[in-house]
Amino acid sequence: MMIHRLITAAGAAAFLCGTATMASAGFVFLSKGGNDANDCLTPSSPCLTIGHAQSVASGLGGVQNVIFISSGGWKENVSVTASTIFRVSGSQAVIIVSPDNATPGGSGDLITINVPGANASVKFFDVWLGGNGQAGQNGINVQQVGRLELHNTQVRGFNGNGVQVWPLAGTADPDVYIIDSDIAELNTTCLSVKPQGGSVAPTVAVKNSQIHHCGSQGVRSDATLTTGFVRTLVSNSIITKTPGGTITAVAPVSGGGTARVVVENTDVLNSTTGLLANGGNAQIVLNGATVMGHSLAVNMVNNGNVFSYGNNVVQFNADDGAALFSVNLK
Repeated sequence: MMIHRLITAAGAAAFLCGTATMASAGFVFLSKGGNDANDCLTPSSPCLTIGHAQSVASGLGGVQNVIFISSGGWKENVSVTASTIFRVSGSQAVIIVSPDNATPGGSGDLITINVPGANASVKFFDVWLGGNGQAGQNGINVQQVGRLELHNTQVRGFNGNGVQVWPLAGTADPDVYIIDSDIAELNTTCLSVKPQGGSVAPTVAVKNSQIHHCGSQGVRSDATLTTGFVRTLVSNSIITKTPGGTITAVAPVSGGGTARVVVENTDVLNSTTGLLANGGNAQIVLNGATVMGHSLAVNMVNNGNVFSYGNNVVQFNADDGAALFSVNLK
């Protein structure tokens, strides 16, 4: 198991013991006081821009470690094409925001992840990702990757989706982990999981996180374009204020792919629709969940299914909706 340590700017040189060691380990440093004319390989000679840091890191081999050693905002669109760990030194406040519409390159998603291979990984620690309302722009757009991890990450303010896991047909099945994070204040869906074809079967796990104030839906697991199994877990989290559906599973009425969302120890609150299962292969499974404060709590259409282990609270809604299908605890 590889253990990644957060390191301070003062301790970075001691920890890595010199420029040659840092180069072989793939460490690149950024600072708002940096300069892209620097070699970017030590805390004393950091890059200024994320794009240049990645270009430097691409020549180092192995997993690339891009480390922010000063606070401030980076106004860039970021295209990630190799395994990368984005980390913050110490307790800095790091914000990556969209360029202005007038800025060349200002359109497109803020973070695009296009890293081929089942063993490829991209990880964010302690970073705020912010949009500026550009039409259709997503916060994070996953096209292909083996594993994506978001730890203590904020995704806010985008006109499109917050985290969009839409792997392309023929790519590896991605694993996505969203831990201790916030996805909020989006114009569309906060977390959208929708493989774009073939048999791609992503697995997404959300734990100890808040998903709220989404313009359309909170969590949407969609298998309409894949023959694979789209699995989503939401655990020990809060999802609220999502008028188009707080938890949504969408799949073909028969045949094709399956979309399953497991909701455990999670509060699903105060939206127009709480749970929507649409299609015969669409499944929502409740285990210790609270579904409360909705206009319609449970909606099953086109033979969709919402299952309950009998230990949930579905009450105090304007309409509690359809009766749940019972399954036994084991």
